[in-house]
Formats: sequence, C-alpha cells, structure tokens
Amino acid sequence: MDVFTVVVFLFNVGVAYFQQCTVKTLRVDADKTGARLKGYTYITFSNIGPNACYNECIRRTKCRSFNYNSITRRCDINKMSSSSETDFVDETNCVYVDMTQYRGDSYYDPCPGSDACVKGEFCQTLKDNINICNIDVKGKVQCQTGEGYLVKIENSEENTWIKSIVK
Repeated sequence: MDVFTVVVFLFNVGVAYFQQCTVKTLRVDADKTGARLKGYTYITFSNIGPNACYNECIRRTKCRSFNYNSITRRCDINKMSSSSETDFVDETNCVYVDMTQYRGDSYYDPCPGSDACVKGEFCQTLKDNINICNIDVKGKVQCQTGEGYLVKIENSEENTWIKSIVK
C-alpha cells in the first residue's frame, strides 16, 4: 500500500470518528419507535451514530428506509419501506425511518435531481461540496464499516486530482 492510500484511509477514519462523536440526536423524525422493519435489510453498519445511519441511507438510491438501534448502535439499511404492521418486529431502543419524504429535497439529500447516483451506487461528498458516485459493492461496504473508503487510482491524472481534493 502506498503512502497516499494510507493517508486517505486515515483521513476518512478521522472524519467518520469526528462525525460519530459529535452527533447526539437524529436529524429527522422516526416513523416508528420500538420496532424495526424485518426482512428487507441489505447492508448493516455497526458502531455508528443515528445521523451517520441516515447519511448511509440517503446517499444510496436503493435505500428506502432504515432501522437504528441506539443501544447497540446498529444501522440496518432497507431496500423497502412499509406501513403494514406485519412487516415489523418489536425491538427496544430501535427506530424506523421511511426515507421517501426526504428524497430529492436538497436540505436532506446530498445528491438531489439530475446529479443523483444510479441504482448500485452511493453518493459521497468530497471537499468543496463536490459529489461523486461510488459503486456500492460488498468489499467497499466492508471497508466503510471499518470507518474507511477504498481509493483506486488508475493513472497519474486521477492521482493529481485526488491529491488536489484531499489536504
């Protein structure tokens, strides 16, 4: 691993840690408390705060809702949303949030409108509010649950661009 990759990884670890430690409340209202949607989870994140859970969901077009447990700090990203009581199970300290109302609103959604990422990608905001779309594959998600992001640099132009946005 080259020095630049290590620096990018450490930078992202620091940013993720700072965001987790400064978040105390969820920025949106829960649609259901004391319950979680069952059977539709496609990604689970551990040890993250409620706003980080919201951010992981809103950046993925596939995410329709999420469950967040404040005691275990578990975030389940769901590919479906539901209002049917039979789709839920009781879980203490858990909230369920339907993301439909937040999609496309630039106050809540970092990639609204024509710049939104396509299915299978997630939006990441870089320095100077530049948004890019990353492929949402299991290997990258596993890296992110460890508080980091993989960077694949294919040529010297990309390397120069990455250096210009990461200080």
